[in-house]
Amino acid sequence: AQTWLLPGGLRLAAAASRSKLCRRLHSEQVPEKERTLWKRLYEEDYERRKKLANFLDGLAQIIASRRNNPDAAHDHHESANKDQNYFNFQTRDSDSIKLTKELSFEWIRNMMARANANDNIVSASAFRKILNLAKPILQQSPNITLIRQDVDVVVVGDLHGSLSDLIRVLDMAGPPSASNIYVFNGDFVDRGDKGCEVLVALLALKVLFPEQVVLNRGNHEDPAINRAYGFFDEVMAKYKDPALYEEITEIFSVLPLCAVIEERAFIVHAGPPCTEGATIFHIGAIGRAALRTTAHSLWNSHADPAQEAAAAAPNANSTAMAAAEKVAGRLQ
Repeated sequence: AQTWLLPGGLRLAAAASRSKLCRRLHSEQVPEKERTLWKRLYEEDYERRKKLANFLDGLAQIIASRRNNPDAAHDHHESANKDQNYFNFQTRDSDSIKLTKELSFEWIRNMMARANANDNIVSASAFRKILNLAKPILQQSPNITLIRQDVDVVVVGDLHGSLSDLIRVLDMAGPPSASNIYVFNGDFVDRGDKGCEVLVALLALKVLFPEQVVLNRGNHEDPAINRAYGFFDEVMAKYKDPALYEEITEIFSVLPLCAVIEERAFIVHAGPPCTEGATIFHIGAIGRAALRTTAHSLWNSHADPAQEAAAAAPNANSTAMAAAEKVAGRLQ
């Protein structure tokens, strides 16, 4: 992870790793023809993954609807047992990290250290306890979190299951406090193999520091995307508990959408909507509990906030950076 100090005490921390494709796409040293090729590959990969995510989501719904059929349920159980060996995690309860005392920052740091060094997992009971503690706090949070201008703000980009990056960011920037606000800007899970532990740590931080920790939703906080990018498999491998995964998706559905540092910065996982006349007030009115992330602006596209509440319009993922500067001024 890297940290940048911006004027006025605004610090930006983000995971440093990027795919070769993304690096080539945004590199100014790459010739225009080659960059055009990388852009086309990027967009094709995006479309394939989105179709795969939607297919897997539909398949999961079909499987769920057949669970009342004993023969179908038996076949599904046999298949699930094979799939759960994919990650090959140690899941013995005696080795899991438990929460026997009151939640504390020390427990979070110790949990992360153990999980990062020894691949210990958080016990299912501790996981559920933290989910239940965090859920009402998130439900009561507005779509847009307002942050004062006279504090340091650490904005953390896509962690994608990288617990070591989260540990490094906290070591560099220090614990949350009234003068040290954290904004975790979505995509906490998928791709990395410590998505569960990253999520537990972030939710625990939110419970301990409800006013000093902001958790924005990204496009990977979505069940369809989780099935395509690995987080669903990770949960099944570590806990073999579909009900626990459903509880996690309920948490995803109530995550706030963005944050605003007074009149200085608008922080969102993707970018501002490009629809003429759209303002910050439209974003504040979105019913986020029913919002799906597979086709709206959390995918780095720019849909009409009025449409997002029902069904988002499709947009190319790579257009976000080009459009963001033009439309940012309309949010005022």
